[in-house]
Amino acid sequence: MLYLADIPPVIQSIYSLNLIINSQVYDRTGCVGGYYYYEALQMNVITSGPYTFSSNSMIHTYGYLYRDHFNPFNVTENLLFENYDGCGYGLFKLAAYLYSNTTYILIVTTLAPNVAGSVEIVASGPTIVAFNLIGEHLHIFLNSVTKSIQNGKRLFAC
Repeated sequence: MLYLADIPPVIQSIYSLNLIINSQVYDRTGCVGGYYYYEALQMNVITSGPYTFSSNSMIHTYGYLYRDHFNPFNVTENLLFENYDGCGYGLFKLAAYLYSNTTYILIVTTLAPNVAGSVEIVASGPTIVAFNLIGEHLHIFLNSVTKSIQNGKRLFAC
């Protein structure tokens, strides 16, 4: 028999961001169809376990989960999961087992290019998720060389 005390609590962490004209941009589709505003959120968890990440917004959002780092010039490098419309209504939902002492990057962007708007990210899991915006000093790992772009708002993949 399963008792209520046997069910671990679910902790929610919420992060709000704005995808605006001054946000970083990249071409998530491979140089066909325009540029997409995005924000990169570094995440670390204290406790390993199952976590979900979902968006809440008036715009159609797309979410990508990476391990270790995100390379806007090679969007498949280190990609764990991606989702659009997992919550319905054009909102993403990602579910993953995350490990403590591991860096994860959540990329929040839009389904259509050149769309701006506010987005709320809701993370659920066994502990609080610490979000850190990494847009002002983004480390790009390209051809095994770390390049640092300071205050670089525009990143183009083409």
